[in-house]
Amino acid sequence: MTTFKWGFVGAGMIAKKALYPAISRSNVGEIYAVASRDADRAMTISPTGKIYTDYDSLFADPSVDGVYISLPNAFHLPVAIKAMKAGKHVLCEKPLGMNAAQVQEAIAVSEAAGVLFVEASWNRWHPRTQRIQEIVQSGELGAIKRIRAAFTYDGLDGGNIRL
Repeated sequence: MTTFKWGFVGAGMIAKKALYPAISRSNVGEIYAVASRDADRAMTISPTGKIYTDYDSLFADPSVDGVYISLPNAFHLPVAIKAMKAGKHVLCEKPLGMNAAQVQEAIAVSEAAGVLFVEASWNRWHPRTQRIQEIVQSGELGAIKRIRAAFTYDGLDGGNIRL
């Protein structure tokens, strides 16, 4: 079985706490390289992998199969497009773009390049969501006519780039 070699673009908290642990436990994927403006920070994600201080060098590396983008939101689309044009599959944090037209543009690039362009959306697979689906499908609540839900989190910590 071949191993999928990941290149991480960005070395922030999401990369470190979410995807790094998952790939580290995988028997089909490995973190091959990390690209970050801060090489020391990149080494906290992959102390034994390749470290790049610019994204283009990561995209030019023929050993990288796909990239995971965890940059600030405004950079998702331009970086994803560069990666796909370089022939890399892309797993991108939310949002994929800042509007529908941008996302459609990126989809067109992925189709032209023959690569995948996927949003890193976790909530569909969260155990809570799965349990809600089981309850609804069981008929336990009767016929569902409408659902209203909300999701919040405390994003007011000091280093949150989304604010």
